[in-house]
Amino acid sequence: MAEHTRAFLITGARGNLGVELMKVFPGALGVGRAEFDITDRDSVFRFIELTKPGTVIHLAALTDVPKCEHEKELAWRTNVVGTENIVEALSSSAPDACFVYISTACVFRGDRGNYGENDIPDPVNFYGLTKLIGEFAAKRMKNHLVIRTNFVPRDPWKHDRAFTDRYGTYLFADDVARGTKEVVEKNLTGIVV
Repeated sequence: MAEHTRAFLITGARGNLGVELMKVFPGALGVGRAEFDITDRDSVFRFIELTKPGTVIHLAALTDVPKCEHEKELAWRTNVVGTENIVEALSSSAPDACFVYISTACVFRGDRGNYGENDIPDPVNFYGLTKLIGEFAAKRMKNHLVIRTNFVPRDPWKHDRAFTDRYGTYLFADDVARGTKEVVEKNLTGIVV
């Protein structure tokens, strides 16, 4: 990925990972849903035309897995169409921008551990499917990086119990933010798991 002096944009900057990314990229323009509705194509195009970002870290998404199952149209509109809107706007106004797409390990089946960059995705839920299709949109950018990760905030575990039949590695959001900064600064492209 090329160095850019233009704006550094983080979508979804009000969520758990977004807040941590704003700490490691303090000069970035961080936007949440209230300021930047990724599902509003015209608004996205106007915003990208105005800011012409050099780097975009895109993590705005509907991540609630059960909600994605029950509200598939909303999940599709947010995770797929929203991502396509940003990619198309960048292609029009800032085609050389670096596009970093925060995906999920849910693109994999989850019936074993230690997935790598070359493993074949096989999502078992609608959330994972929408994020996988979002990856394909991200790959339309010349300078793209897809980061497949799971993360939780550094808060006490809020559930009384959890599943035992699925493999996963949940990282803390602040660690993912530092790791994201590291791979962005190394100008990596492609997929990172």
